[in-house]
Amino acid sequence: MVEQSEINSILDELLSISESEGALILSSDGSIIGSKLKNDFIKSKLVKYFSELMATVISITSKVNFGEPEQIFVQGTERKIFVHEVKEKNVYVILLGTSDMNTGFASIAIEKIIPTLKRIVQ
Repeated sequence: MVEQSEINSILDELLSISESEGALILSSDGSIIGSKLKNDFIKSKLVKYFSELMATVISITSKVNFGEPEQIFVQGTERKIFVHEVKEKNVYVILLGTSDMNTGFASIAIEKIIPTLKRIVQ
């Protein structure tokens, strides 16, 4: 069982990053453990497209002998998406932001919440 108040604290911490727009924690089967979105992103579409993104990245990294992806960063002209896999718990932390979101701060924020996430996710 996941403590929802701690998940919400993790999501709030991620959303404290300037120019962040949403944070999600997904299980490897695509179930939403927690999410907070600042604008009208549609969760169901994000989960669907995220699955496609992961399948593509895994396919490419295996073909070029990069090993399994741990972090994925995509920068578009309008938005950024930062994904970190917590393999020990089979979950993904996803941070969405505007094109101005600082990726260094995003990476630090995600690394900071990982120990708590490992503790609370069964």
